[in-house]
Amino acid sequence: KDDYIRINYKINISSLSPYEKVKLTFYINYFLEYNFDESSEAYKKLIDDKISINSIDYYCSFIDNFMIISIGTYTNKFDEFIELIDNTMKNKNTNIEDFEIRKKLVLISLILREENFMKMIGPFIDNVVTFDYYEIDKIEDIENQKYDDFVKIIELLNFNNYCVAKMLKEKNND
Repeated sequence: KDDYIRINYKINISSLSPYEKVKLTFYINYFLEYNFDESSEAYKKLIDDKISINSIDYYCSFIDNFMIISIGTYTNKFDEFIELIDNTMKNKNTNIEDFEIRKKLVLISLILREENFMKMIGPFIDNVVTFDYYEIDKIEDIENQKYDDFVKIIELLNFNNYCVAKMLKEKNND
């Protein structure tokens, strides 16, 4: 394997209510999927510019009043990858058609989740423990998501605070 690099963004979300934080989890997933999955412009540039032949890993976690977004891949072209990811994050590209598709996929997932108690209880516990929000994810909440609200929330996020972590493969000096 090549060297691995990960960029971690730390975003203060203390001003959001518990419900807004839960809603943000859906919105940030839409945003990250649109900007970094295999159909994204960033992924195409990653491949075309030979920065990496691997997909872009991305995930989001929440700690206290902070959202941590981690984005990484296997590459040794660190500067090019950092520039690609940072430019993508700061441009905050969104797309209404993509938003509507991802929203429908979440609705389907939520409907299927309702048929299994254990699949419902896990996200509910996460809502309580992580966000102090004592409600299950509801179909109406997803149906009421609006593109304008999504854009407004994404625009409020500050992606200036980040750190870079690298895992370097061991060099054999034989």
